[in-house]
Amino acid sequence: MLNFFRRIFKRSQDKYVLLKFELDEGKVYQERIKLEDFEDRVSYLQQHFHQPKSLEDLKFIYCLVGNIVEDGLDKNQNKGFKGTKHFSPGTKVYCYPPRWGDGYERIKVIGQHRKSPRLVTMVIPSKHVTNWRLKTVYNPFIIKEMTENFGWTDKESDKERISEMVVWLNKT
Repeated sequence: MLNFFRRIFKRSQDKYVLLKFELDEGKVYQERIKLEDFEDRVSYLQQHFHQPKSLEDLKFIYCLVGNIVEDGLDKNQNKGFKGTKHFSPGTKVYCYPPRWGDGYERIKVIGQHRKSPRLVTMVIPSKHVTNWRLKTVYNPFIIKEMTENFGWTDKESDKERISEMVVWLNKT
C-alpha cells in the first residue's frame, strides 16, 4: 500500500502528504509531512499515540468473528478441502482489521489450531471464512493480542466499522 501512495504522489508536483488519523474520543490528528519521511513518521506516531488501555480497565472489545468453511472448492486446483491446514471446519476465528489494502483478501486471525488446544495467530485467505458477525469478546488473551497489535478495541467507532464490514463480507 505504501508503494501505491508513493506512485500517486510521485506523479504530482506536491512532494508533501497530509497525514490524518483519529485519536481517542473522536479527536483528529493531522500533519503535513514530506513524502520521503512518510513511513518513518507513521511508525513513530503509531508507537507514540497507540497507548492501549490496561487490561484491568478493558473489560471487552468489539471484534469481527467468523467460522472456517466446512467444505470449499479450490478453483485453482479443482479439488475440495475441509477447513484449512491449520484450522478445522467450523473453528471460530477472531479477525483483525484490514491491514494491507488488498480488499481483505488475506486476513490476520486468531483461532484454535487444528492439532492443539492453543490459540494461534495466522494469516489466511478470507475465502476460507464464512458466517461473518460482530461479537463482544471478553477472552483476556484475545483482548491482549488485539490491543497490543493494532487490532479492534472497545470504541464505538470500531463497532460501527465492523458492522459495515459484516454487511459487505456477507454479500460476497
